[in-house]
Amino acid sequence: MSSACLIAASVVCFIIGGAHEMFVAITIQETCIVLFFIIVYLVTLQHLLICIQWPLLDLINSIISTVFLGVVAILTLQEKERRHWSFAGGILCLSAAILCFIDALLVIKNMNNMEKSPGNVN
Repeated sequence: MSSACLIAASVVCFIIGGAHEMFVAITIQETCIVLFFIIVYLVTLQHLLICIQWPLLDLINSIISTVFLGVVAILTLQEKERRHWSFAGGILCLSAAILCFIDALLVIKNMNNMEKSPGNVN
């Protein structure tokens, strides 16, 4: 939830700062994907759609989000002197990328714990 807020705030900063359209598009895409996962987990659709490996999908999403947001952050942090709002958006993207990386580590830890549990039947 906090990564969605950070990404949405970076979208606002990029729009106000007049950043490149690609940065705005990537951050809007990441916001939509994060909101999709939030809605799925709030409505508990993961229990109805059992054919999808939700932890693996969440892990892939976290890794891809980390990479995309990290690249956007690195590219926009170079514009510190010219565009202050874009720089602020880059800081927010970097913070969101760090949160996505932490989320990926937690998902991996959770997946390892699920494998080692004695009641797991595969």
